[in-house]
Amino acid sequence: MHRNLILLLISLFLLSPASAEISIYWPGSGDNSISTADVLDITNGPDESVVFATSNGLSVFKDGLWTIYHPKAKDKRGYLEGIPLENYITCVEYDSENNLWLGYSDGIQIYDGYTIPVTLKPPQRTLISYSINDLQSLGDQMWVSTGDSGIYCYQNGEWKWFQPSEKTGLMANRITSMAVDYSTGTLVLASANQGQYILQSNDTINPYFQRINEPYIVNDMKEVRSSYFGGVYFFNKTDIVSYGKDGSVHILNIKDLSYSSDYITDLSSTSENKLIIGTNFGLYAWKNRVVTDSFSRKEIMNNQIKKVFVDAEGRLWFINKYFAGYYYQNEYIPTISLEIF
Repeated sequence: MHRNLILLLISLFLLSPASAEISIYWPGSGDNSISTADVLDITNGPDESVVFATSNGLSVFKDGLWTIYHPKAKDKRGYLEGIPLENYITCVEYDSENNLWLGYSDGIQIYDGYTIPVTLKPPQRTLISYSINDLQSLGDQMWVSTGDSGIYCYQNGEWKWFQPSEKTGLMANRITSMAVDYSTGTLVLASANQGQYILQSNDTINPYFQRINEPYIVNDMKEVRSSYFGGVYFFNKTDIVSYGKDGSVHILNIKDLSYSSDYITDLSSTSENKLIIGTNFGLYAWKNRVVTDSFSRKEIMNNQIKKVFVDAEGRLWFINKYFAGYYYQNEYIPTISLEIF
C-alpha cells in the first residue's frame, strides 16, 4: 500500500443533536411572503409545495420561496390566462391526476398546470349552487360541497348530485367540512346543523350516506379532519372526538390543554400520531392524553391561532390574524465524517 495514497474514509451517518426552527412570514413585508394572513384553506401540492387559498389570491410555498397568483387579464377570446379566477378563494384541493381545483363563492376552476383552466360559473347549470364550501379528493373522485344544496361527486368526466333526501341518505343541506378515513377509504361529512354522515356505499351506482349516531359526537361539531393513521376527528369549540371503524372516542376538552384557552379553532395530525391543535391562546401538540408541546406568545409572537396544517414535509404551519408561520423539528440530522490520511 502506497504511503502517498490519500484515502477518503466515509463514516456511517452520525446523529447530531435535534434542531428546530420557527419561520414567520408577514404579508407585505417583502417579495418573499404570503399574500395575506386571511387563509381559508391549505393543501399539499404534488411537487412538495404547500398551497394556500386566501382572500387575496393563491399563495404557494416551495423550497423556502413564495409565489403569489392573482387574477390575470382575459385574452382576446375572453378566457382567463391562468389562475385564480378571483382573489377570494374558499378552498383548494388536488385530484388524483394532480389537477388543481379552486373553489370560490360563485364558481369552480380546474387547472392542469398547462392549458386554459376549466371554469364553471353561472349561467352554466352544471351545479345547482356555485357557492363552494369545501373540496375533497377520494381516489379518482372529487367531492364538492355547494352552498345549501348538498354535495356533488365528479368522476370520469361526469357530475352526480347528492341532493338532501331520504333516497341519498344525506339529510343535511349545508355540508361545511369533508374528510377521508384513509384506513377504509371512506368519505365523512360534517354539516352546519344537521349532524355528521359517512358514505356507506361508494360503488358509484347507488352510493348512500348514513347519519353517524355515536356517543360524544354532537350536532355542533361542524368540522372534520383526517387522521394520519386512519379515522377522522370531529371537533367544536370545546371538544375533540375521534371516529373510525371501532366507533367514537372522546379525545380531549379545551381545558385539558390550558385553563387560559377558551376555544379550539383548528387541528391537524402528524406522522408521530400527535394532534396539533390551534386555540385562541396558543398552539398545542397532544399525544397519549397529555400535552407534549405548547407554543405561546413567547415562541410565535401572537397566540390567537386561526388555522393549523401539517404538510408533507412535516412542517407545522400556523396562521393567525397577522402572519403565517411554521415550526419544524428535525430530530436526527445525518452528517458525513471525512478523514484524510
